[in-house]
Amino acid sequence: MPRILWNKNLSVHVSVFDEDHKRLIDLLNQLYDAIVIGQVDDVVPSILLELVDYTKVHFKKEERAFEKYNYPQLEEHKKIHSDFVKQLDEFVGLFKSGKASVGIPVFNMLFSWVQDHIMKVDKGYSEFLNNAGLS
Repeated sequence: MPRILWNKNLSVHVSVFDEDHKRLIDLLNQLYDAIVIGQVDDVVPSILLELVDYTKVHFKKEERAFEKYNYPQLEEHKKIHSDFVKQLDEFVGLFKSGKASVGIPVFNMLFSWVQDHIMKVDKGYSEFLNNAGLS
């Protein structure tokens, strides 16, 4: 059973970004399931890497749209993305070197960040991008 369920409250009302967010949530759910059933060594590394890679792809998509439509909070949003990617890359480095593990606390941190980012930061672009013609 998934740990996070997509619901309309998570929608940013831009379909391409909602689909990306659904994919990120799906990857988080896969990570949670793998942790809970004890597949930390077998499955977690590939899910974690896919989650990190997809996060970067999603951020680039958002930033391209922001640039194209001259989103006024572009630089602030890019900074938030950049800071999170740096955190992710540092963690992945530690994980690959055996100095960090992935468990429920890491899942909770990722879940909280994604949910907070969508609800508090990404929702800020909804009206702007909808007015620019994206829906």
